[in-house]
Amino acid sequence: MKYSEYDGINLKALKHIPECSCYNNNWYVGLKRKDIAVKDLIFEKSDDLDDSSEVYAVDTTTFSFELIATLYPRDKGIIHITEEEKK
Repeated sequence: MKYSEYDGINLKALKHIPECSCYNNNWYVGLKRKDIAVKDLIFEKSDDLDDSSEVYAVDTTTFSFELIATLYPRDKGIIHITEEEKK
């Protein structure tokens, strides 16, 4: 799987980018994955209605967003990549 390195990672362990983050939209410097020249860019979009967050990895060559995890309060910020998101 393309983003398997993020399974079990806490978002708080990643470097937050406050300059371009706001309320429910947060940006992070991601991991440097094997065979990739640059670190990933991670985007987290929170929803106050159901206390969930969607976590996306941004492909910096095509600027496309790929959903890698959906977090709920019980997750406490830890990314758990589901079977559906592994596809």
